[in-house]
Amino acid sequence: MSERAIAWASGQDLTSRTARAVLHSLAQRYEDGGLCLSTMDLCRIAKMDHFSCLSALWFLLNRGLISAEGIGGLMSVTLGCDFDDEPAPVSALPQEQEGFR
Repeated sequence: MSERAIAWASGQDLTSRTARAVLHSLAQRYEDGGLCLSTMDLCRIAKMDHFSCLSALWFLLNRGLISAEGIGGLMSVTLGCDFDDEPAPVSALPQEQEGFR
């Protein structure tokens, strides 16, 4: 358990009680650097149905509060408290892709 993750999750301004419960459940089981957990286990931990849990995960992902792969199955999750402070490099140049003009 990461006290830093719990403190960070508690400080997030979320109006959705479902999203807040899922974020708090993730933070309680979080170790610095990441977490591997099945979506069904998270549903049991957060005490909610599968649809509500998935909706909350996508909400948190779209808000940029978590980074997750494998939502719906075995997930790899990183909380926003472990994101780098440096922004990712962005290029304004077009990329060579088929159909890109």
